[in-house]
Amino acid sequence: MSRENYLQFIASFMAVLVLTIPFYTTSVYASINKVTVKGSDGIENFARLDDFLTFNVQAFISGDTITKDQVVLGSGTQFDKCVPSISNGSDCTLRYPGNGTQAFTAIAEPFTINLFTDNKTLDDSEPGSFTVDNKAPEINLSVSKSEFSSADKIIVSYSAADTACDDPSCAGLCVGIKNIEFFDLEGIFEQNVDVETSTCNFASNISIDTEIFSDGTNSVFAKATDRFDQVSPDASVTFTIDTSAPLIVQDSFDIIRNGIRLSTFSSSAVDVDVKINISASDLDFGSVTADFSALNPDLNLTKAKASCESVGDDLNICSWTVSYSPETAGTKTITINASDASGNAESAAILKSLTLDDDGPVVLSLLTNAETDGKSLAKPSGNTVIATFDEVTGLSKGDVILHVDGSELEAASCSKDIDWSCEWQNVGFGSSKTAKISIESDTTDALGNAAGNDTFADVTIDDEPPVLAGINISNIGGIVPAFPGFFKIGDKISVVANLTDDNDISAAADFSKFIIGASNVAGSCEKIQADEQLCTWLTDAIELEDSDSITFNFSDAAGNSLIVTKALKTFGLENATAPDFWSNTVSCTPKTIDRSLGPLISQRSYCQVSLKQKSTTKAVSTVSIGEAECTGGSSVVQNTETFNTEAGSTSPVIKITLIKGELSVNSVNLSCSLDIFSKIGNTSTVTKNPEVENVNINLEFFNLPLGELSEEVKDKIDEAKKDAEGIWELISTLNKFIFYAKKICQLINTIYTIVAILYIAYAIIKGTEVSCSLSGIGEAIGLCSVIYTQAVKVGVNVEGGSQTVDAAKKGLNYFCDYVTCKQTILWGPIVQNFINKNEIVGLGFGAQNYLDKPLSSYMKPESNLVVATLFACLPGIVYGLDKYRQIKCLYADCLQNAVGKEGIPITACEDQKAYSTCKYVTGEIFALIPYTALFDHFMGLIKNSLSNPFAALGIAASVLCSGFLFIPRDILGYQTCRGLRLLNLVGDAAQNVKDIIDTGFTIRTDYCARLEKND
Repeated sequence: MSRENYLQFIASFMAVLVLTIPFYTTSVYASINKVTVKGSDGIENFARLDDFLTFNVQAFISGDTITKDQVVLGSGTQFDKCVPSISNGSDCTLRYPGNGTQAFTAIAEPFTINLFTDNKTLDDSEPGSFTVDNKAPEINLSVSKSEFSSADKIIVSYSAADTACDDPSCAGLCVGIKNIEFFDLEGIFEQNVDVETSTCNFASNISIDTEIFSDGTNSVFAKATDRFDQVSPDASVTFTIDTSAPLIVQDSFDIIRNGIRLSTFSSSAVDVDVKINISASDLDFGSVTADFSALNPDLNLTKAKASCESVGDDLNICSWTVSYSPETAGTKTITINASDASGNAESAAILKSLTLDDDGPVVLSLLTNAETDGKSLAKPSGNTVIATFDEVTGLSKGDVILHVDGSELEAASCSKDIDWSCEWQNVGFGSSKTAKISIESDTTDALGNAAGNDTFADVTIDDEPPVLAGINISNIGGIVPAFPGFFKIGDKISVVANLTDDNDISAAADFSKFIIGASNVAGSCEKIQADEQLCTWLTDAIELEDSDSITFNFSDAAGNSLIVTKALKTFGLENATAPDFWSNTVSCTPKTIDRSLGPLISQRSYCQVSLKQKSTTKAVSTVSIGEAECTGGSSVVQNTETFNTEAGSTSPVIKITLIKGELSVNSVNLSCSLDIFSKIGNTSTVTKNPEVENVNINLEFFNLPLGELSEEVKDKIDEAKKDAEGIWELISTLNKFIFYAKKICQLINTIYTIVAILYIAYAIIKGTEVSCSLSGIGEAIGLCSVIYTQAVKVGVNVEGGSQTVDAAKKGLNYFCDYVTCKQTILWGPIVQNFINKNEIVGLGFGAQNYLDKPLSSYMKPESNLVVATLFACLPGIVYGLDKYRQIKCLYADCLQNAVGKEGIPITACEDQKAYSTCKYVTGEIFALIPYTALFDHFMGLIKNSLSNPFAALGIAASVLCSGFLFIPRDILGYQTCRGLRLLNLVGDAAQNVKDIIDTGFTIRTDYCARLEKND
């Protein structure tokens, strides 16, 4: 400011001061000099929400002593008291409210103090206000950096702010900050800062030593308290303490050349990489140095700087490239130094033992990966060659060279197990049958030492893959049995492959379409003979339902492969607990069993079970029918077998084999069950659980075992025996008497026939003499007289004998006629003539004209029960009744012997009885019909002619000689017919004699007597 302007300002100020003197003078005589208000805490102009106020007023009225009623708060609250002050004024005080406290509103509350004169005239007024403080302060913390090392101090900056209330009237007003408290949650750090300020904002900082905190994340908390003791919410700040130096991992120290860790050195210097791991989250890469003087004393390597990189997880790899030439063997010391970003430093001395290696690698073996009997095999391309070495230091793949027919190949990899080995892949040998491989001096170890010798090997080339002769894929059941041809979930897959190859075969298969994870399952292969080999698989259980394929890879020792794909369909499982798709019917062949064969053979019955689908809404087909499980009949059933059970079959057959032995039962009822697994419609689902189909089989038995009779047969035998007792025994006795009477008559008749023969012979001779005389020739030679003389001699005797026999026979004819029923009360010439003339029922056809005997002669009362009964022929009735008795006894005998002992079916005895009864009893009624007699006549002639030649001649004689018989000396015809008649009689006589000799006087077989003997 210029001097002129300054003087103008001073002049103006003095003028204003002069002008205000009158006003000042007036106020000095009456005024309120000072007003204060405090709450219970004694802080001027501030009170709590619930508080009382103390007002203090300094007032002055010139020449007047102020009383309490002259000082008023607001419009009517008088002060409590006024006392003179040392400044000639008055000090007046008021407690509001007079007693207790009052609730105030959190705002800046205004008030007015009024001063009155003695005459109650307002002399002066002074406004004022007080603030109600109900709000705690707030505090904020911060640090200068987030991470501190052991060399740092932790500086925590803080700022506290206070305000009385939230009302706008409180802006910039507060009771003031009393103190600030710092702490941590672990109780290792506490610090109080006493502020005691009336200002509303306060900021500062504190310093904390890092040593009281642990490494890692830490926190410091703070809270501020105002002068009303209202405490702020906690505030915090977080930071990291890092007092740990980097960790140099000594075990990770490596000297590396071409990937080989070295503990050796050669006499020639080589470049190597030295590496070490350092663990630190904040490693200062530029601080990492090393002293490598021990690795090459000729170079200044005391503070070699590293090249570092972080590889995660607080790990860092630091490396150096060094010319490596220790010169002497022994333990070398290498020092590594490192610091982190916080300044924490670390140093480590590493000891490394080194030895000298000046020898190159030595080849121990050089082979392909396929060899037989120590010889290398290979295919034209894609081969692997492996070389093993005796080597101390190590081999790098780029340093090992394989020579193949002029080509040089670097190794694909080198590694150490017991010895070092290197491998070359995808080596090709071309189309030749042999090749040569070698390792030569261009191969070196990691230190550059060359191979000491050249190694060569021959390789045989095989370019033919295995040949598949056949492959069989089948399923093997698990919990659920296997169904041939139906591979289902739960089955195992069994594979048998036959191959041919000169070399060993290995095999693998991909079952992953059906079994989870089974993409490369090795097969078990073995050589059977010569070049024949067998590969097999047995997989885990099928897990997937699918229709896909299995891929097989067959490789020979040279590596030639044969890929084969086989389609396969697998089925899922239908989980019904008890499937019920089928019903059944059964038919057996034979359905009845012959018991009589039991002791001789094991009989069999084949029972076909016809399965029928129950429902037509869902098509099903069988995939497997199990072996029938049969119960019942254990005493006679030896075993059962089931066949025709292949997939799709609906007609399984149960073969039942019976025991070889006595079958003493009438029937056997077998209860069989078949386990049937079915395929559901056209789906790929088969039943998991079998349907148990119950089949009932009933076998009947006929015939009893040999020598054993059933109760029924025994009852029939007893019944037949009873029928033969009583009156029937009398019939048998009478029949015997009649039989012997007939035999006597037959004997007499035979004697008479012989006499008749002699008589006829005499007549023939006599007739011959007449013929001889007529011829003239016989007479001339004297023959006729000889014949005549002889005929006379014989004739006299015959004639005499004939007369004697006729006389005897005539007396017995009556007896024999009765015995043979030729003459009865109702049977005789009169009845016979009537029959012959009327032919009974001849019907006018003249049956008599065709017979050489009367028709009545064919109606035989002596042997026909019906005729005998009709014409009262007692011998014929006895004979017929005895035949019926014999039929009954024969029936019982048949049951007892043929059925019981020989095993003939009982129906044979029944049929025999029915036939015999018909033929010999009831059927004889047909003998009353003349045409039956006519038929029997001619059949009898034919039968006799075939069995008796003489009878045949008699038949001829009866036809041819009917006109010559009994006409004496009728030239040649008479003699001829007489001769034929003689032969006929001779035949009859011979037949009678034969019958007597054959049968004698023995009665025909008496079956009733046989029954009695068997009893």
